[in-house]
Order: sequence, then structure tokens, then C-alpha cells
Amino acid sequence: MKPLVCWTSLLPLVSGTPLCCVSQPCPERQTVLVGGEQSNEVRGFNPHTLRVCQGSIVHFDFLRLDHTLRESTLETPCKPLQGGIDSGTDRSNPDNITNFKPFDYTFASDAPRFFYCAHGEGTNDSHCARGEVFAVNVNEDTFHQFQDRAKTTGHTSYPDSLSDDVAEVAWVHCVLSPLRPSFHDDM
Repeated sequence: MKPLVCWTSLLPLVSGTPLCCVSQPCPERQTVLVGGEQSNEVRGFNPHTLRVCQGSIVHFDFLRLDHTLRESTLETPCKPLQGGIDSGTDRSNPDNITNFKPFDYTFASDAPRFFYCAHGEGTNDSHCARGEVFAVNVNEDTFHQFQDRAKTTGHTSYPDSLSDDVAEVAWVHCVLSPLRPSFHDDM
């Protein structure tokens, strides 16, 4: 396997505490647990954010009932991004079996990305509107802004632009050796 190579460049990132000079190597493979409901509380994505680099694989393990992974944007958290990632809706796991219907995804860039659970999509009580969202390569402030917007879906409109919130921050790009995953991102 080739060694991990990192260098710094500038990347626009939405407001919040800047992600400066992250120098740890990017993990090749990370796991996110999705779901695992108890009573009426949606546990969501665990962890709710990750740092990924070009070539990073994220393994999504869907637990309990119906949960999905669908890509959106910061501006419209519960609306699918045209051409974005979509795990499909056949992820029901009523017996809570680990890795019953997993979804693996390889990221082709280290750009910030935003995702949500599409269960109940289009309703005010959807998983997304209850805050079941996930993001990569964002700081906690940006994630909470995204989650807060998701919780207001159906109640408010989103701005057309976030230009006042955009700041240039240093970000580390990592290049990993080629991998052979199930899915690949062309973004």
C-alpha cells in the first residue's frame, strides 16, 4: 500500500469555528451506525460527522426499522441533491441485525457534504425534520446549523445564498492509494 500524502490548500467552508490545519492521517475506512430507535426518539447517525479524504470509505450500518442515507445541501437539508448519493429505501432492519443491509461509499474528494435520513420524506415528522442528519468535513457549528435547518423543514424557507457566512479556511487534502469499494463518488 502506498503511504498517505497530505498537503494544505484553501477550501470555502460555511461559518463556524474554522477547521485549521488538520494533520492527522485520514482513516481508510470508517463506520457510521444509522438508526436504532427507542420509543419516539430517533438516534440518527452515530457519529453525526466524519472527516473523510479522497479515497475514504464510509460503511453505513442501518439498524432498526427504516433508515436511509440521501445527500442534500446545507441550504436545503431535507431535499435530495440532484445526482447526489442515495442508499435507496430498502434498508429496513426490524430485527436490528448488524450489517444486515449495509451501504459502503467511497468519497472522491474531501469537500464538505451533507446527508439526511429520507424516511417519512415530505412530512413534518420525517426523520430529517426530527434532526436525523449527517455531514462530512464540517465543524460542529456548521453541523448544528445544518441540523437546526433540518428541524425547521416545512416551517420556514431557506435563503438562496449563504455568501455572508462563507469563509476561506485551511483544509488538508489527503490522497490514499486506490481502493475497490462498492460505490464511488465522481464529485
